Amino acid sequence: MASLADLDEIPTKRARVEDNTEHEEPSQGSDQHIENLVVRFRCLSICKRMLENSYETLTENSSLYGLLNDLIVPAVQSGDHLLREEGLHCLGLCCMLDKHLAQHNIKLFITCIKHGHEDLVKKAIKVFGDILLMYGVETMTEYLSSSEDIHQVFEFGLDHDNTEIQSFTTQALCKLMLFNRFEDDELLGLMILLYFFPKTEVDEACNTIHQCLAYFFPVYCYSSPAHQKSLSNITLSSIKELCRVHADLAQDETMVDPKTITEMLADWNDPEKLQTARSKDPNYIEGDDEAIFQVSGGLAIETLELIYAEKESELRKILCHFLLRLRLEKLSNEQMKTIQAMIHEIDQVK
Repeated sequence: MASLADLDEIPTKRARVEDNTEHEEPSQGSDQHIENLVVRFRCLSICKRMLENSYETLTENSSLYGLLNDLIVPAVQSGDHLLREEGLHCLGLCCMLDKHLAQHNIKLFITCIKHGHEDLVKKAIKVFGDILLMYGVETMTEYLSSSEDIHQVFEFGLDHDNTEIQSFTTQALCKLMLFNRFEDDELLGLMILLYFFPKTEVDEACNTIHQCLAYFFPVYCYSSPAHQKSLSNITLSSIKELCRVHADLAQDETMVDPKTITEMLADWNDPEKLQTARSKDPNYIEGDDEAIFQVSGGLAIETLELIYAEKESELRKILCHFLLRLRLEKLSNEQMKTIQAMIHEIDQVK
């Protein structure tokens, strides 16, 4: 892999790491070189601990510039994997202390995620998520070549074969979505698939993903009408995909059965639970929640349309089971009439 960075001093003395400059390392075989690597690694470890306990911005602590230029950036440029990982970690900590430094280096972290070795990807995805959480997605988007870059990075992480990378990506996305820093229905759908997808071997990272998402989905869906609407947008497509996966399940794979999946999705789409959670907010105004009950009505209508169009009997059964689990007590008269008419039409087809 080509080296990742070169130092470019800018007027404010902030270091910026570029993506395309070669950097040569001394011969790997010499004892002196190995000793030099050990010393540099120890220095980076000390620097990392210091940065982790620093709350001053870089503009308030000029001594950090020397560390950034003389120690951290050369480590990121290094051909040694361990030095590069530790250097990237330190650079990420510096970015947490300086927004402009983060903006100028956000592309570097994306490059590391897309093209780095697995251990570097793990470091980079954690830093990437922390930067977006700290400064917001919009603040970083203007420094990217495309607004789709962030989506592509998270999609890459969720689809990765390495479960640790999936875990770090999932944790980053959960934090961003819970704090309303980032919304993406497609990625939310991928998180649902990741939660329910069949597993052959379960490692610690898989357990972390499952625990994280088990906490995330109910908290996310009951914290905001917009969140629950986002979930409803991808509920039916997720059910269809998970039913297809379950039908093709291999003998050595385990997966939650589709009926249980639909029950959980219906529960997360429950407007009553959203209203109950919102009523605990001191700023809650009674009567403001009328619209949230219409979301489940719209979802019921979409489900009936899919049942009407679907020819595969097993999927229709699953969809009917899902429909029966939806809370439909407080729908508008118009929605109730539409639902009744569609049920009558489906009965006529039978």
